[in-house]
Amino acid sequence: MSPQVKKRVRALKNLMVAQDEIKLRFLADTHLLQLKYQKEYEPYFNKETDIIQGKYEPVKEDYSSSEEADVQLPRYNEKREIGLESCEQEPKGIPNFWRIFMNFMHWNICAYFIRPHDQDILSHLSDIRYNRSKEYIGFTVEFYFTPNEWFNNHLLTLKFEERLFDERLENMNKICRLLGHSTNYVTTGCEIHWNTGKKISVTIKRKNLLS
Repeated sequence: MSPQVKKRVRALKNLMVAQDEIKLRFLADTHLLQLKYQKEYEPYFNKETDIIQGKYEPVKEDYSSSEEADVQLPRYNEKREIGLESCEQEPKGIPNFWRIFMNFMHWNICAYFIRPHDQDILSHLSDIRYNRSKEYIGFTVEFYFTPNEWFNNHLLTLKFEERLFDERLENMNKICRLLGHSTNYVTTGCEIHWNTGKKISVTIKRKNLLS
């Protein structure tokens, strides 16, 4: 490039850096606003969890009249008439709700995380929470589990922290800038305390003695 073109390129770079500073202030202000409204969402999240886990049974005021026919259960006499007197006991809450939810979202945010061998573990999911903190710009996803045979953790976390620029991802940053995005998520997972022989990320290879 000629000296004049190089000057123009440097000028563009300085303009991008200046925009990053504005972006950082925007992210900080947006983060504080999200923290404010997170507190207002909390009672709704708690009630959702109670319904899913069977700790709270929705009353008529919780669902519209148009949906009432869908959730109304047959009376005892009707059960006998249709041969349901020996049916299983009504389950608590919504069984396997989070497992179904995670698979439904598989095409979207979970495509790189869920594998077929994860399905049995997902059946022990009891709650998923999304939290932000004043300590960093970003969010943490919390996965709560009931006791299971794979690991001892009651809670698994995945932290997503926003970074404006990361030298290790220089090429990706260039693409993000062109697309109008200048942030990267740095993810940090917690330590999983696997039970002996239950770590699903370990593959055991057996040597064929006949070969």
